[in-house]
Amino acid sequence: KIIEEEKFKSSTPEKELQKYIEKHLDLFFQSIYLKNFYKIPGGEIDTLAITEDGKPCIIEYKHKVDDKIINQIVFYYDWLQERSTKFEFERIVKENEKTSELEVDWSEVRLITIAKNYSKWDISLIKHLDTNIECFSYSYHKYELDIHLDPITKTIYKQDIDYLKSYRNDKYN
Repeated sequence: KIIEEEKFKSSTPEKELQKYIEKHLDLFFQSIYLKNFYKIPGGEIDTLAITEDGKPCIIEYKHKVDDKIINQIVFYYDWLQERSTKFEFERIVKENEKTSELEVDWSEVRLITIAKNYSKWDISLIKHLDTNIECFSYSYHKYELDIHLDPITKTIYKQDIDYLKSYRNDKYN
């Protein structure tokens, strides 16, 4: 029996997807929910979270192909890097009952996009960025949401490549 893909039932499928992901952030992304629809100058972050090991996390959702999802998440990343914003984020973490004991680790910000599909423009852009962005695509079947890492995501960090190069040089020279 073939299981056919279904559409979300509500008139706002993107919000339905977001609500489901936020409810299960710990399972999908080992992260803790902080805020949603968080307004910033020039935009609105869909989900603001923190990983279980203290790294800030931004999640952006798109139900339809939209060639701005990568631009949006990079814009939100820039905003989060500002000094005053870091204090604001740390305040949100401390005020949250589930995260009040966590120390924020600014060494890496986790950037996640979840989209039905990605445009050719986004696919091209992500290949040339030096920032690690996790791109997930999804399909929805009756009572089941399948989320999978999209092949356009860089799975090797720049520091991993540098380490492998230095290891190879040490080992074979």
